[in-house]
Amino acid sequence: MAVNALYFPYLSLPDPSWTYPNLLFFDQISVIAPRGERHRLFDGRTRALQDYGLVGTIDPAAYPADEAADVQVLAYLAGVAHTKRRGRDFGRIHLGKFAYSDLAGELIRIGLLRMQRTDDGYNEWLEGPVWAINHLMTVFASRILAGNEGLPLITDEISSSRLVLGKDPRGQISDRRVKALARLLPLGPGADIGDIARFKKDHQVELQQFREFITDLTMRDLRAGMFEARLNDAERLRAHLIGELRAVRSDIPPIQIALSVASVAAPLIENAPYSAAVGVVGLGYLVHSWATRQRRERAVMGDKLVFAALADRRFTPRHTSDILG
Repeated sequence: MAVNALYFPYLSLPDPSWTYPNLLFFDQISVIAPRGERHRLFDGRTRALQDYGLVGTIDPAAYPADEAADVQVLAYLAGVAHTKRRGRDFGRIHLGKFAYSDLAGELIRIGLLRMQRTDDGYNEWLEGPVWAINHLMTVFASRILAGNEGLPLITDEISSSRLVLGKDPRGQISDRRVKALARLLPLGPGADIGDIARFKKDHQVELQQFREFITDLTMRDLRAGMFEARLNDAERLRAHLIGELRAVRSDIPPIQIALSVASVAAPLIENAPYSAAVGVVGLGYLVHSWATRQRRERAVMGDKLVFAALADRRFTPRHTSDILG
C-alpha cells in the first residue's frame, strides 16, 4: 500500500534539507496545483522530482464547492486586512485554484488580491499579501484533507499546519514526523534525485520497517519531553548501526575464502599434507569469521532503524564538492 502525503502551502517543494528526507520516507508527495503546463508552474527541482514520480499534483477544482465556507473565508480575510499594515511582502496564487468558486472575484472586488498575468499570457495569477495567500492555501489543503482522511499533511510552515489541524493530535504527530525525519535522515543538498529514487526501490523492506518505527515514535506518549528523549535515543542507535554496517561490510569478503580453498587444494595436489593442514586451519578461521559476520549483519538488517543507517552511508557527503555543488 502506497504511503503518500500532501505538501502545502506552496507550489514548489522547499529546500533539499527539508524535502529529501520526506521523499525518502513517502512514496509520493503531492502539491496543490491547477491544471496547466508544469514547466511554467514549478521550479526546476520540483519538475525533476515529478519526472521520477516522486512528486504528484492534486487539483483543488476536483473537490466540491462550499459557498457557505467561502463566505466565512471572505469575511475573515476582509476583517484581518483592516488590522494589518500595508507591507511589501507579496505572494501569488494561481487563478486555476479558484476554478470551482466565486471567491477569487470577491477577493479582487474588495481589493485584497489583484490579477497578474505572465509575459507569455499563458498563466493567470492573483497577487496579494503573503499572509492572505498562505491562508487561502491552508483553506484548500483543509478541504482536500476532508476528502482524503488518511492523507498526511506536511509543511515547512508550522503555522499553516496548526491553522488546518488546530489542536487535532494529527497536527502534533505531523510536526513530530517532520522533526524525526530531518534528524534521522539528514540528507544534504548534494544528494542526487535519481539516487534517492533507486535507494527507495532497493530498500523497500527496510523502508517499511522504518515507517513502522516512525509511526510508533510519533504516536507514543504525548507527554512533554518524552518524544525528544526517544528521538535522542534513536539518533544514538542509528549511529551504532552505522558503525555495525561499516564493521561487517569491511570484514573478510568471499573472494578471500575462495583463495584460501585454493591454498588448501594446491598442497594436496602436490602431496604436501603439512602445508594442506596449515591451509585447512586458516580456511576454518575464515569460514568461522564469515559466518559470524553473516549473523551480525542479519541482526543489523533486522533492526527497524537500519534504513536510516543505510541512508547515511549512501548519502553522507564524501568531498567538499558534494556540499558546495
